[in-house]
Amino acid sequence: MNINFNNVVKNEYEMEFYQNISLQIIEFLHNNYTATFSEISKYVGGRELVLLRLLDEMVANGEVVFQDNGFSLPNYSSSTTRQQDLLCKTCHGSLLNLAMIEEKIRPIMEEINLTKPKPSFLFDQRPVTLETVLRRVGYLFLRGDIYRSDIALIGDDDLTSIAIALTRAPKKITVFDIDQRLIDFINRVASDHNLLIETHHFDIKNELPKKYYNQYDVFITDPSPMKIPFTVFLNFGINLLKNGGVGYISFQSSAMESNLEFQNIIAQSNLLLTDLIPYFTEYESIIETFTQKDLELLRLYNNSEKTIAFYESYCRVMKTKHSVTHPIKYTLKEMFGRATEMVIKKPSKDPGGSISGDIDYLNSERSILIKNKDKTYYSK
Repeated sequence: MNINFNNVVKNEYEMEFYQNISLQIIEFLHNNYTATFSEISKYVGGRELVLLRLLDEMVANGEVVFQDNGFSLPNYSSSTTRQQDLLCKTCHGSLLNLAMIEEKIRPIMEEINLTKPKPSFLFDQRPVTLETVLRRVGYLFLRGDIYRSDIALIGDDDLTSIAIALTRAPKKITVFDIDQRLIDFINRVASDHNLLIETHHFDIKNELPKKYYNQYDVFITDPSPMKIPFTVFLNFGINLLKNGGVGYISFQSSAMESNLEFQNIIAQSNLLLTDLIPYFTEYESIIETFTQKDLELLRLYNNSEKTIAFYESYCRVMKTKHSVTHPIKYTLKEMFGRATEMVIKKPSKDPGGSISGDIDYLNSERSILIKNKDKTYYSK
């Protein structure tokens, strides 16, 4: 394979991963004979920007052919069954029929999403799609985790709290978030729609007040896919839960090497893993991260489909009387995702900074991160 991976990846740490992805694409097309960009992104993996560049290199080198909006191998012959054609056409593998939720909640959420704050990489924000938010609501119903429940969201840049509250089913919803813009926005929406949402502008690096310990039936969170943030967010969630309460976490990202660390942390915390659904969580593409060349590739290879940044599996865990937190000591910079590191150095790369009213606030938060990056914290 004569791919120049220097044209594909911008960082050395991604090189081996996307070399493996290129081989997996060939194997996938052997088994499925043709696939769209969206299908390759979902079933093979990779981050949308890098995957576009990789596929473009593979087409240029004759490794794959692109025609009729699909990728295939040269001189391919039709297979009898494609993997993706075996999925239920109604639920697409999520186990859910969302017709009623779609009808009642989607129109309201679509309107609300038009004015929500832009995500900021300072807080490592990457919202999920509205479809994912609605699936989350449906899954809470399916598993009996929503009626008369006290539900906590640890970070909520995708406004899952609002979608859940619109069902009027939980007893209480609490949002803990470090981003004051989101807290203010959720409060306004809750007031406009008479929703029972309590918000706390809170940094989970700080100690959880005792009054919140063991008070919740459910927590929902999307930690950064690294060991330290994953552990800190999970510890926070465990402390919130009552015995028998459940947590929902997205991990096993399609955009990075398989990582047993997350699974080990869950096991060491003595949490019962009850459910794991692949491809459930779809993360929104953030168009501000695309170069002009990337946009041209997107129009060429994905001109008729929505674009997903990457996928993660959805995990449901249960707290038992044996569950424990996983205490760790860490520095603030160990919580930084790669996107956070990027915008600390280059603020112009932050999507949230494209909104004039947010610039002063985000510049202030950036200064705080720089000042405290070597400060030590303890998660227990």
